[in-house]
Amino acid sequence: MEQVGFSRMHIKTISGLLLASALAGCGGIASIPYVEPALSPETARVRVITNSDVFGDSLTTNCIPKTRHLMARAGRQFDNGQPHESYPQFPLQPHKIVGMPDRSAPGMIKLQPGIRMAEGMYAEVETEYLVPTNAPFMVSTLGAVMGSYGSTDSVCPMDAKVFELKAGKDYEVFVGMHPVQTPAGPRLSCALSIRRLAVIGKVTVPIPVDARPAPKDGCKN
Repeated sequence: MEQVGFSRMHIKTISGLLLASALAGCGGIASIPYVEPALSPETARVRVITNSDVFGDSLTTNCIPKTRHLMARAGRQFDNGQPHESYPQFPLQPHKIVGMPDRSAPGMIKLQPGIRMAEGMYAEVETEYLVPTNAPFMVSTLGAVMGSYGSTDSVCPMDAKVFELKAGKDYEVFVGMHPVQTPAGPRLSCALSIRRLAVIGKVTVPIPVDARPAPKDGCKN
């Protein structure tokens, strides 16, 4: 995904009016909570980390499912860490899998919402699941916003990628907006990636997993 910089000359921006319209349109994507498969030799363990949202779907055909499966969604928190009841995270109680390797990804920043800014900031959520490995796995997101009190906001657009996960392996999904260092200084970056977690001794080593573009057509059924 395209990088979005702290310097307003480099960031991808959208006006508040357009942002409100875009957010309203995002609600039209049908989704249901992700359901883990039964433990079997054809599953992998996945840690999902996001300050936006993540959907995960097995692609048994080369099309995008009409209904996507929500794995994680960041909720809003006030400055004191208290969650906002009107903007809960998903899942409310994150899942943990016994034996999952230590986390490799950095912590994600809190995101200032583009609307209703006084009602808290979106905070990272981390949760773990079993996922099937007998078909390509699509990870998608509605995107992320870093609001401002000016007329424009920094935006990560909707995105989706397809990955081939291997049975018995451990992975980390990292989706949202986070800062990175560049020669020009720190910038915000839009992330949608998976890394395999290899444990060498007592150290967890992240290995990038190749991705391919998601199908462009929606499934008819």
